[in-house]
Amino acid sequence: MLTSGRFKTIINIRGAAEEGNDTGAVLACTDLSYTSVPWTIDTVTKEDIERIREAVTAGQGTVLIH
Repeated sequence: MLTSGRFKTIINIRGAAEEGNDTGAVLACTDLSYTSVPWTIDTVTKEDIERIREAVTAGQGTVLIH
């Protein structure tokens, strides 16, 4: 198993169909916590922001949102 190094939680806001968005697959063999909450400035909802807050709150250690 790969270890995470600096970050412990990754929150991915990129769209699932976005080219090059293979973050979930790349992190599958690591000890990182991973959450996908895809949105854009035109599609973001209050529920999206709440899911991100929940993932940050539940995260252990440093969180990266990208």
